[in-house]
Amino acid sequence: MVKYKEVPGDSMTSAANYARAMVRLAEAITDFERQADRLSESDLLITSMTIRCPGFDRGDYLLVLRGTTPDGAVVAFHNAPTLWETLEGAVNRLKNGSLKWKEDQYGR
Repeated sequence: MVKYKEVPGDSMTSAANYARAMVRLAEAITDFERQADRLSESDLLITSMTIRCPGFDRGDYLLVLRGTTPDGAVVAFHNAPTLWETLEGAVNRLKNGSLKWKEDQYGR
């Protein structure tokens, strides 16, 4: 959950914080598309993205990226405590190359 510094009853502050959060989300989605395009130029095509919500057996969101390369199907994972941090963290890891892709044993 995105945490805001807000004075109770201050709807202008609340609306401004919400607007800033939506802009950041839109930027993350745009960055994801840019990174997916960049990867496709290097022979890794992202084919799907799945987000698993926290459950009784795990406390974090889990983002699963599946892709294909000339060598076969690959998969990468990223988890974080909030949906926003999950999306933003996955995009940042795509940007800086720290997302670990491995053979997808369940390749589709």
